[in-house]
Amino acid sequence: LSNRTTITMSKFMRLIRTLTNMAVKEPKQLLRLGIYHTRRAHQARTRWLPLVAQAWCSERQTPAHYLLIAPFLGIAACEATNSDEDLLTKEDAELLLNAKRSIQLEKIDQAIECYKSVVRPDSSLSSSQRTVVYMKLGEILYQQHSFEQAYSYYKEAMTLLYDHAQQDPDPSWSKIMVEISLYMANCQLSMGHADEADAGYRWCVQTSQQLLASSDTLTAEERDEYLALAGMSLEEYATFLLTLAEHGPEDMRHQFAEHCVQVASMARHAAQQLSVTCLRTEARCLSTAAMALQILGDADKALLYATEMVELCAREQCPELGVYRAFLHQLQQ
Repeated sequence: LSNRTTITMSKFMRLIRTLTNMAVKEPKQLLRLGIYHTRRAHQARTRWLPLVAQAWCSERQTPAHYLLIAPFLGIAACEATNSDEDLLTKEDAELLLNAKRSIQLEKIDQAIECYKSVVRPDSSLSSSQRTVVYMKLGEILYQQHSFEQAYSYYKEAMTLLYDHAQQDPDPSWSKIMVEISLYMANCQLSMGHADEADAGYRWCVQTSQQLLASSDTLTAEERDEYLALAGMSLEEYATFLLTLAEHGPEDMRHQFAEHCVQVASMARHAAQQLSVTCLRTEARCLSTAAMALQILGDADKALLYATEMVELCAREQCPELGVYRAFLHQLQQ
């Protein structure tokens, strides 16, 4: 419901019965599930935003990579421009328009077919337009949980973006590639490829930190962009490490949990450095670290982190406040 997912009443009642049974049989499992999905749902929304401070901390619906890439490609959300380079045939222009209308009417399958048709080898799309359509296909299929297909289209977009980056040294290309790589890593994890996902998250963290370190003269707004990019990468990686700490090989869980606490703390530090107040983001990072500390058996430190998490969330009246308070109560008991 928080993601505005459309479900029937019968499905909704089955979900309620399932959660009720879990609450009776496995209250701790239900609570952990609630915290995990609350955090993931928020992250899924925030990743669509422009990679500035507000991108990591607030909620809007505009895909980030569209806003980032449009100024450099001279296009906006796959629509044709008046330049000769981006001139489309009538057939391809209609396909793009039909895809856009289908999305507005929530006819997602129809939109996917239109986008697939318009990226055929002999289409009139320029390299720039093809890049954005590949990203749009990746986005839609990702939301449909078709992770293998989403990964393949994101990969096609990354190939073209790399070519653009080779021709133009502007670091904005790297920023776009980091965000898309976060989606690709999520796809790899969802397909069961944990090692590949780990490599993807690490690349995003390292690249975003290199971008921040290599930029000597930055405006306050540009600094926030790079910090937000690094923070988002760190937070995604911390969430991945928490998943491994909970469900990975038993002999490695302690190591994953320790690493998770370290990375989550780095993500929170990035949030604290932003020029805007990001209490909700800090609370998310603290919740990840607290859950990892619970796995490590460090109850005192977990309780300390969870207490601060609730205090920060209460100051901003976050929607997750009820779940966070329940988690704190569990630790106190």
